[in-house]
Amino acid sequence: MKIGKIFSTLLSALFFNQVSYGSNILFVHNSESNPKSSVTIFIGTNNDTPFNALQFDLLFPPELKWKTDGVRVTARANGHSVSASLIESGKLRVVAWSATNENFTGTSGNIVEIDFISGINPGTFPVTIENAILSGTDGNILTSVINGTFMLKTTRASLSAMIIDWGRVPLLQETRQTLTIANSGNLPLVVGAFDFTDSRFSISKTLPFTLAAGESDNIDIKFCSTIKGVINSRLTITSNDPEEQKFCDLKVVAFAVNELHIGTASGRSGYEITIPVSVNNMEPFTAFQLKIKLPAVTKFIKGSEVLNTSRKVDHVIAADTSKDILTLVAYSLSNSPFNLNDGVVLSFTLMVEGQGGRYPLSNLESVISDMEGFNSMSARFDGWIEIAAPQLAVSSNEINFGDVSNLESVVRELILYNNGSDDLIINQIAIGDKAFTHSKILPFTIHPGKNKVIFLVFSANDGLIHQTILRIRSNDSPHDPKDVLLKARSFFPNELRVSDLTVRAGTTDTMFVELFNQLQVSGFQFDIGFPVGINPITGGVFLTARKDDHVAVASEISQGKIRVLSYSGSLKSFIGNSGDAIGIPVQISESLSGTYPIQISNIVISDNNGKSIGTGSKSGSIKVQLPTYIMRNYSNSEFNIYPNPFDKELHINLYGKRLTSVSMYNLSGQKITIENKGVNNMTINTENLKPSVYILKIEFDKEERNVKVMKVN
Repeated sequence: MKIGKIFSTLLSALFFNQVSYGSNILFVHNSESNPKSSVTIFIGTNNDTPFNALQFDLLFPPELKWKTDGVRVTARANGHSVSASLIESGKLRVVAWSATNENFTGTSGNIVEIDFISGINPGTFPVTIENAILSGTDGNILTSVINGTFMLKTTRASLSAMIIDWGRVPLLQETRQTLTIANSGNLPLVVGAFDFTDSRFSISKTLPFTLAAGESDNIDIKFCSTIKGVINSRLTITSNDPEEQKFCDLKVVAFAVNELHIGTASGRSGYEITIPVSVNNMEPFTAFQLKIKLPAVTKFIKGSEVLNTSRKVDHVIAADTSKDILTLVAYSLSNSPFNLNDGVVLSFTLMVEGQGGRYPLSNLESVISDMEGFNSMSARFDGWIEIAAPQLAVSSNEINFGDVSNLESVVRELILYNNGSDDLIINQIAIGDKAFTHSKILPFTIHPGKNKVIFLVFSANDGLIHQTILRIRSNDSPHDPKDVLLKARSFFPNELRVSDLTVRAGTTDTMFVELFNQLQVSGFQFDIGFPVGINPITGGVFLTARKDDHVAVASEISQGKIRVLSYSGSLKSFIGNSGDAIGIPVQISESLSGTYPIQISNIVISDNNGKSIGTGSKSGSIKVQLPTYIMRNYSNSEFNIYPNPFDKELHINLYGKRLTSVSMYNLSGQKITIENKGVNNMTINTENLKPSVYILKIEFDKEERNVKVMKVN
């Protein structure tokens, strides 16, 4: 049978109208293998219907490599042929047919065997079938496909790093780095050897050791720095990994310690301090040089540079300053090395003056010269100086006393703080205006972290604006002097003040307004407001004996508010400087009790030239007391009411009568409370009533009685 006829048959099977032939399944057997081994994938069928040809595409993982021509039919073949070809990476097309159209034998079992070589990466991978055809007499009889898997069983060693860099390691020191080795395979990993190309590297782990699948271990690698230089070494790890060996590169710079240290020192502002310079050296050195950036609060003392006699031989030293850079150079004319391997090699002195704190001595550039003239310095270090100095701070840079009457003195606090690290001495507090004073005894000392309070007093009788500087002199040179701005305004008080009044409810009395004046006053005007129940009598407003030829008029400008005006046609002044100037009659309602505010506003006070000189006002109050009724317990043959006056309770007892109702009213006729009916004895809770006079209305047996009672407290 020709090939064209084969594919024609398969295509007919693919497109022919299918009918049900039961279950006809094409499946892939699961398989497994060790790395780099031959592995066979078996393709089988379970078929209820005979078939004479098949075709499918097999998709396999990268860990399988197909052996060219590695495909064959099994014993189920009946004169069948098979061919396979890679149509793309990981996809193999397989075709099996019979030249005489014979059917495969049997109804189950393997049909095709395909040979592969396994890789080295462990895992379980899918093996799947696509585009499958089982060709029967009437077309494609395939009903389903079952895919399979391939498991590659092996170990897999992986390292946390391919390169480990120790950086710089001083001689005679041991340092460690950690390398993690993990088994990402599915079989136990046996690590047999750690081999270093340089004997200064080692591990303490006992070999061999085993890592289960998915397990890892941290390995400490030790380096012993014995010889100066750059070290590049390689670690080789041998295991039962298919690749057998893993590699990690190791890098270290081993160096001799030859360090130059600028030391530290502390002192007080205004004094000298000495700075040490040390050299710690593993190797001999004959000379050194360093450049130091000096803080602005320091000044180098020329000639103060001195070499340590225990370390120098015939060495000399020179110093130079340029702006804020100090350069120090020490050397030997005979190229002799300095003595010893550690300690101070020189010192120099600075004068410090400035604000307390820590200031750096920056090592800008340094050289340590060996006997051959090479720079052997391994590191340089900065130093610092600590200055103990006072630091003055104030609670405020400006103090405003505000408006101050010529009759008063106002006191304000100024707090002086020492935020420094040395005693603060206040030598002088000078104020440029005599209206401001203080009573602090000078000089005085403020210790670090403490403070002192200065009480400043302003008093003036001139009605002027005052502004001046308070100057503080101290031993805090950066803040000497320290200035604080003082402000105040002196004024002559001219005020209208409402005098408080105590009055009985239901009466008429007079409320007075006082004129308090430090200057001559010829007239005034104000508005004054009254609450409901307190009614001013505008036609009865009158001036007191403080008047000259003054007149007063009052008019209502709104409900409960009147405007009062008093003036002198000849611009005469009121007599005196204080006391009531005008009276306002007021009627008090019987229903009121308690204290009520009386508000004065919109005041104008004028001098003899018509100039407004008013500086303020003060409102007052009217306290309304209950009427001076003589209240007694009420008792007759019909009923008894007690106590009267009452506080928290009021009792009602009837004799032989039946109570119908009890009601209570205030003097305005407003109903206050209604008690229960149908009882002969009653107690009324009166805790929530305001102190006042009330009318008690009692109804019984078609009769009615009204009794006046009083609440107190």
